[in-house]
Amino acid sequence: MKKRILHNRLSVCSSLLALLFAISLFSSCSEPEYAIVSEGNRSSDGLIYSLYENGSAVITGSDTREDMILTVPATADGHRVTRIADEAFSGRTDIYALIVMDCGTVGKYAFSSCPNLTYAHIGGVSALETGAFCDCSNLTECSGTGSLKSIGPSAFSGCLSLTSLSLPEKLKSIGSDAFSGCTSLSSVVLPGSVRSFGVRVFFECTSLAYADVSSLGSIPDYTFTKCTSLVFPVIGKVSSIGKEAFRSCTSLETVYLPKSLKTVGEDAFGDCGSLTSVSYGGKERGFSSIDFTSGNEVCTRSFISYGSKPAGPLDLSRTPDKSSYTSPAFIAAGKEEYTCGEFTYLLDSDGKAQITSYFGSEYEMTVPEELDGHEVISIGQSAFVNNPILLSVDLGNRITSVGETAFYCCTSLREVKNGGSVRLVGVEAFGNTPWISSFGSLDFVIAFDSVLLAYNGSSRFIRVPDGTKSVAGGLLLEKPDTVFVYLPSSVRCLGPQAFSFCDKLKLVYGASVAEAGDACFSYCTSMPSADLPSLSVTGSALFSDCYNLRHADLGNLITRLLGGLFYYDQNLRIICVPASVTEIRSEIIDSCMPMIFLYEGTAGRFSEISVENGDYYLSDMFLIAKEDRGIAGK
Repeated sequence: MKKRILHNRLSVCSSLLALLFAISLFSSCSEPEYAIVSEGNRSSDGLIYSLYENGSAVITGSDTREDMILTVPATADGHRVTRIADEAFSGRTDIYALIVMDCGTVGKYAFSSCPNLTYAHIGGVSALETGAFCDCSNLTECSGTGSLKSIGPSAFSGCLSLTSLSLPEKLKSIGSDAFSGCTSLSSVVLPGSVRSFGVRVFFECTSLAYADVSSLGSIPDYTFTKCTSLVFPVIGKVSSIGKEAFRSCTSLETVYLPKSLKTVGEDAFGDCGSLTSVSYGGKERGFSSIDFTSGNEVCTRSFISYGSKPAGPLDLSRTPDKSSYTSPAFIAAGKEEYTCGEFTYLLDSDGKAQITSYFGSEYEMTVPEELDGHEVISIGQSAFVNNPILLSVDLGNRITSVGETAFYCCTSLREVKNGGSVRLVGVEAFGNTPWISSFGSLDFVIAFDSVLLAYNGSSRFIRVPDGTKSVAGGLLLEKPDTVFVYLPSSVRCLGPQAFSFCDKLKLVYGASVAEAGDACFSYCTSMPSADLPSLSVTGSALFSDCYNLRHADLGNLITRLLGGLFYYDQNLRIICVPASVTEIRSEIIDSCMPMIFLYEGTAGRFSEISVENGDYYLSDMFLIAKEDRGIAGK
C-alpha cells in the first residue's frame, strides 16, 4: 500500500513538472526573442532605431541636439515602436518635454539624469524598467500612465520636482526605491491591484502628506523613512510593519494599527516625535501580543484606544463638480456711493446693493432687505468696524457675503442672527467680538449653518467637517505649522487669504472648490503643487510668492486667469491651462518663467485666447496642446 501511495505521489509530481515545463515552453513561444535586422536607422523625425525580425522598432536615440519636445511616435517609418532602449537618452540636456504616443516598455535608465526634462507623457507604456527616469531633477509631472503595469526599481528616484503621478488600476508591481528622494511628491494612493512592493519606495519623500497603502498586506522596510510631512497614512489589514518603515516621520501625530498586525520591525516608529496617539483595531490583549521590536517605545507610551475603526481613505478623485455655481462675491459697477437712511451703499451691475457704512445708533440692528428699492446682498469691508454699541445684528436670509473686518472690534456684539444665505466671509469679519469669543475653544467654529469661521485646533492635518460649504478668509493665518488640509466635497468657496502664510503647508485637497478668493494661498512657501479641478472663479494673486510651487492644475472650468496669479513663483515648471480659458492677463507669471504650458484644448483654440499685452511672455515656454500628446482635443 505504501509503495502504491508513493508511486501515485511521484506520478502527480511528474505530471505537475510536465505541466510547468509545457507552460514555460508555451510562454517562451508566445514571447519569442527576435534578432536585430539592422541598427542605426534614422526615421524621418530624427529618431535612431533598431529594426527586428518581427518588424518592430526599438528607439535607441536621436540625432537632433537642440532644446526640444521629444516625441516618440507609435511607429517609426511604419514599424511599430515597442521599446525605448536602455540608456537611450540618458544624460541628455536638450530634452525639456517627452511625449510617448504608444510604446510598451521604457528601458533601464532610458531617460536618467536628464536635468531639463520637465514633463513626460507616457502613453501606452506598460513597464518602466530600473531607473527609467531617475535623477531627472526637474521632472514635475508624468501623465498618460493608464497602461502602466510595473514600475521598476529606482524608476523615479531623485526626481526632486515630481509633484503628481497617477497610479492606474492595472499596476501590479512597484520596485524598491521607485520614488525615493521625490521631495515634492505630496500625496499617493496605491491601487488595489498592487501585489509586489519593494523596500524604500517612498524613502525621504519629505513633502508626502497623505499616503493610502491600504492594499498592502505588509509594509516593507524603510517605506516612509524620513517622510517628514506625513500626517495621514491609511494602513490596511497588514500583518507586519517593516524595519524603520515610519522612522523620522516627524509630523505623524496618530497612527492606526489593525488587529491583524503581528510584528513591528526595529525602529519602525523611531524618532516620530509628534506621535501621541495610537488607535488599535482589536482589544488590549491583542495589542499586548504584537511583537514590538526595539526602538518602538513611542507606540506603547502613546495614548492607546482599543477597538478603533481605521480612518477611511480620503476621496482624492479629480472629478470636477460641474454643477452650477454662482459667486457670492460682490462686484461693484462703479465707485459712486449712495445714502439711504443710516446706510451708505454701492450697486453692482445687476442693481443689487452692498452696505459700505452704518452711522446709526441702534443697539439691535436688522440689515434691511432693500435700500432705495435695491436688494441688499452684501456687507462691505469695514462697514460696521469699531461700532462700540451694537449688541445684536440680524443678517436676514439675503446676504451672501460679509467683507473683511465688516464687524471687527464691535466690542459689544454678542449675537449674530440668521445669515443662512452667507457663503463668503472676509478676513476678521467678526474678529475681536464677544460673539466669536462665545464659541470658546471649539476646534471648528461653524456659523450660519455651513460657514467655517475659525479653527482653534493644533493638528498638522485639518479635516474640515462634512457639510461645510465655505471657509472664511484668513482661516489659518495664525496656523503656520499646518501640513495638510482636506476639504470635503461640500466645500465650494474659499475666502481671501484663507491659507496664506501657511509656510509648512504641503497639500490642500478640495475636489469641489469652485471659488478661491484673493491671495488664498499666497506665501504657502512649501506647497509643491496646486490641484483644484472644479475651480471656476479665482481672485488675484491666488498663488503669489509660493516659492516652491512647481505644478499648477486648475481643472477645466475656469475662464479667466487673473493678474498676479503666480507672482514670484520662481520654481514653477508647469501650468495646466483648461480649454475653458478665454482670457489670460500677461502678469499672471510675473517674476517667474514656467517651462511648460499644458493646454487642454487644441493649439488652434489656444491662439484665440485673449492675452493682455500680447503673448511675448510665452515665447520661452513650450505650449503642449492635447493633440500633441495623441489625445483628441476638445
